[in-house]
Amino acid sequence: PQSYSVELPRLLIFELCFPLSSNARRGLSYRIIEARPSQSTHSKALAIFPRTLEVFDMAGLAAPFMDAANRVTSLSVVAHQRLLTQLRFEPGGTPYPFIAMVPQNVTETLLVKHLESRGGAVEYDTKFLSADVLADRGRPIKCRSAPTHRARSQSAPS
Repeated sequence: PQSYSVELPRLLIFELCFPLSSNARRGLSYRIIEARPSQSTHSKALAIFPRTLEVFDMAGLAAPFMDAANRVTSLSVVAHQRLLTQLRFEPGGTPYPFIAMVPQNVTETLLVKHLESRGGAVEYDTKFLSADVLADRGRPIKCRSAPTHRARSQSAPS
């Protein structure tokens, strides 16, 4: 791995997140770094709640998530073929009155595709080392990355 230091007035983003397109529209520069060599292939998270969907909607991201989502409005808890309880999810005041079940790997793919459609990229195999705030302007950012590895987004399952 190669270590390097850059000295730029940048917004450093540790995780891939959707507000990046608004940061780019405001003229802010940013880098998205990820220590893993590529996107997740397995899911550790499933649920996207209504407020997050509303924010996705404001960023122009809701439609692909709605296409991929299994919309959940109730949940049954069953043990040994016996219904223990049933919970309804009925939030008011939202255009998304459900929990959107979208696996983490699909969520990552949709976010990366959105980022790439706006000219952005994720720097995989890149680990954040440190950042020092200078008194004048700028932040030296130290990262370590693999010499040439750069992964692209994976396709979302149909």
